[in-house]
Amino acid sequence: MKKRKFKVLGTCGVMLMASLSLSGCGNENKLIIGKWRTTSQYTQNRYITIYEGGNCTINSFDYDGMGTWSISGNTLSILGTNSLVWEPDSLIGTFSVDNNTLTFTNVNVDAIRTIDEIIYERVE
Repeated sequence: MKKRKFKVLGTCGVMLMASLSLSGCGNENKLIIGKWRTTSQYTQNRYITIYEGGNCTINSFDYDGMGTWSISGNTLSILGTNSLVWEPDSLIGTFSVDNNTLTFTNVNVDAIRTIDEIIYERVE
């Protein structure tokens, strides 16, 4: 009987820990939802609009391109669906959001080069 109670309590504890860790991911995702304008000179992407559900639009000069985004741990990946529309066609790096600033560090750009830091500020 004591073993059964221990198993039930252990299972409940594991489920609680899993739900708490997953709820943190949702908060992280919500922090990046919105329209961002670059303040860095290292990218031609003037605006990135990140939508719920994993889609985004990227404005590069006069063109709007569609893309997708995802978060894994503290890595944000923004991938274009048509590399002819916007450049770079991928941004993958460590990210942080502080108030209205989205900072990418160690950014892999186009799977060719790495940029130390790209900064975006929230527009909407």
